[in-house]
Amino acid sequence: AWWLAVAATLAIVAVAVVLQLALGMAFAVALRRLTVAWPVTRVLVLLPFGMLAIVSAVVWRDAVTTGFVADWFGLDDVGPLGSLVAVTAGEVWRGTGITAVILLAGLLRVPTSLLTSAIADGATARQRLTRVVLPAMAPAIAVATTYRALDALRILEGPLVADQPGAAVRTASFMVWDTTFSSFETGLG
Repeated sequence: AWWLAVAATLAIVAVAVVLQLALGMAFAVALRRLTVAWPVTRVLVLLPFGMLAIVSAVVWRDAVTTGFVADWFGLDDVGPLGSLVAVTAGEVWRGTGITAVILLAGLLRVPTSLLTSAIADGATARQRLTRVVLPAMAPAIAVATTYRALDALRILEGPLVADQPGAAVRTASFMVWDTTFSSFETGLG
């Protein structure tokens, strides 16, 4: 049971971090282009991260099981896979804002003179991205990846509220919680 919980945790972390990096990069590019409302928008992007994790977990559990996600995709009985999707979606939603802010800081480190030089040298958009922008952003990408992976590894709230008979998402943190507080095996927990 422990190794299955570790595998579920690693799967959630991998999917969540990849999606957060992709969405965070899209938001960072959009935020960089904003000029008028950029201070307000940057704060609004962080609101899901500032929200209590348990609130995010309950909202996404309800959205996938009986709410708008279930209605959009015609889901009747989501089962364990639906609970896993709900937990992962909640984690992605909660962490995308902070990832976007970290990536925006990295994006702002790319000197415009370097991009202008690349354009003058005839670099295509793809070459500018892969040979100029991403290497300059590498430290920010590393920080965002490490931070979000470590934060997602300790995921407890989502699996805790998604714990329904037959639909439980067992992560490593959930197993420790369950062993310590439900089974009262404090030493093992």
